[in-house]
Amino acid sequence: MRTSFWLGFALVFTFAQGAFSDEGKSVDSLVEKLPKKPAQMKIISKEPVDMDGQKYLLVFKGYGEFCDYDQVDILQSGKKIGSLKKRCGRDTKLTGDYVLSHGKFASVVKIGPTTSDVYLYLYEEPSNYQFKTSLFQIKEGILKTSYSGLISGSFSDRNGDGLLDITKEGGRGEPSGKGNAYDPYLVYVQSKIDGGLKFYLDESLSMKLSKENNFEWHGKTYNEKLLVNDKGQVVR
Repeated sequence: MRTSFWLGFALVFTFAQGAFSDEGKSVDSLVEKLPKKPAQMKIISKEPVDMDGQKYLLVFKGYGEFCDYDQVDILQSGKKIGSLKKRCGRDTKLTGDYVLSHGKFASVVKIGPTTSDVYLYLYEEPSNYQFKTSLFQIKEGILKTSYSGLISGSFSDRNGDGLLDITKEGGRGEPSGKGNAYDPYLVYVQSKIDGGLKFYLDESLSMKLSKENNFEWHGKTYNEKLLVNDKGQVVR
């Protein structure tokens, strides 16, 4: 009789334990399905700039994840006049006489001979190792995108026309085995068409820039399958 009692008690206890366990699992699954609170964008930096004789404040915001900032609000006299969203900004590292003012995330650059050749410069990385140059103007309180493209580098006049071109330093390919991936020096020449700002790859000037840096030219395309040494010579 006593044996039957303890056997029954054990069965009841085991059943109850399983029920509570299942209940706990179902509660956990319900919690997992609850809507997550979206990440809050926070202010990363504030930078004053002066353009076209006017003073503005750039407010950089982000989530503190992969990108240094994700959004830029442009304020004048405390009023927001524009916003650049879904950016993936990085530090600006430009140096030279053409840099009129320099902040952590934005620079004001003069890349031509006239006062209309002044731009707000941002440097972005929309995907891994894909870098982007973006240039803006603010006139009469209106923000305008002058250029935005997947090229990067410093500015210099490579063809003597008075307009500064974008020059990308080469020889920085990813290491692999006995050498590095082929990474060419490139020159993107500035051109103005119908009032717009353009940059296009000039292969002859790119070859010349490579030669000036004692780096062999093997074409304009980055090539992970072509391994070279620090002088651009193919590694056998």
